[in-house]
Amino acid sequence: MLCAPVRDEVLRILRDKFRAPEPALDAARATMASAREIANGTWLPPPDFPDADDAPIIAAALAARADLFVTGDKALLELQAVLSLPVIAPREAYLRLRGLA
Repeated sequence: MLCAPVRDEVLRILRDKFRAPEPALDAARATMASAREIANGTWLPPPDFPDADDAPIIAAALAARADLFVTGDKALLELQAVLSLPVIAPREAYLRLRGLA
């Protein structure tokens, strides 16, 4: 599943941080196009939420009833959870998914 804010964020990071060439961006777009699109959700962040730009992504994860929210964002990781949604680092997600944690 995928929401528009996640798609846009992935493309932005690939382009700006990793300087991915256009063919790689096209491949990412094609891959993401095969995912089921989900609505952003209606969750509104509390006033002390660390980054308002991340709120639509959290809202979509909550709407999709995700089991985990995986991120490298330090401010989001400090939350540890949003409502009942655990917020974990990629390494922890890997360990959990492999049955090692």
